[in-house]
Amino acid sequence: MTPVEDNGSITLANPTGLVAGVAGRFTASGTIGDGPHGSTGTQSGDYDHFRVSALANQLLTIDVELFSSTFNSVAAIYDSSGALLAMNDDRYNNFDYGVSFDSHLRFLVPSSDIYSVVVFGSGAAPQANPFNSASGGGTASEGIYDLTILLENPNIIASSEDNGSIPLAAETGLTFAQPGKAYVTGVVGDGPFGRAGTESGDYDFFRVEATAGNVITVDVDTPIPLRSGRRRHYRCQCVRPRRSSGTVPSRRDADGRFVEE
Repeated sequence: MTPVEDNGSITLANPTGLVAGVAGRFTASGTIGDGPHGSTGTQSGDYDHFRVSALANQLLTIDVELFSSTFNSVAAIYDSSGALLAMNDDRYNNFDYGVSFDSHLRFLVPSSDIYSVVVFGSGAAPQANPFNSASGGGTASEGIYDLTILLENPNIIASSEDNGSIPLAAETGLTFAQPGKAYVTGVVGDGPFGRAGTESGDYDFFRVEATAGNVITVDVDTPIPLRSGRRRHYRCQCVRPRRSSGTVPSRRDADGRFVEE
């Protein structure tokens, strides 16, 4: 779809058609800067909001793709009260892969609500009042973008220790030849062999059933910067690809994700 202006607030958010409790995908092609508050308007800043209904424990993935080296986007998520829950500027910015000015968010919905996904230009602050389209932090980066919002129903799994070996692997509920996704929030370092234990190393294993020809994708997000000697907090959308024999027949894609074919 093409966003309709003015969609610069939670109240004015464009509908996505995504239904709470139902998996679905929404796509839109829009422009930051074409609204009444962009650089050609009041200059308080152009913010594009999109309305998403979701149930607790649904997984919301936001992907913003850019088409100009001069545009740098930000994506954020608000709840219906106007609380800012998550925000991402650069999709990645690291030594291994460089910098991507695209925006990407993966967010496990904490409660059933109507959420607002917003796209705006990097360099502008979040709106002082997300219910007021004129309350932006000023005009900054502007340009064209493609937005994809994915709403999914993953298996929510508990990461309990000790799950530090193949026999002790936590169950994901992913079964033979059945497509699906598992999601876990865990900590590397809290097991009996972590820094507070024997110090031989903490390893979190998760069990998945797969047949020949299945593709297993593992994506680990670390929202807290990692430092040597500290625990690594992570959120993982899938499972580590490892055969029952213990071998790891996997490769990494351009985003650093493990993929087995």
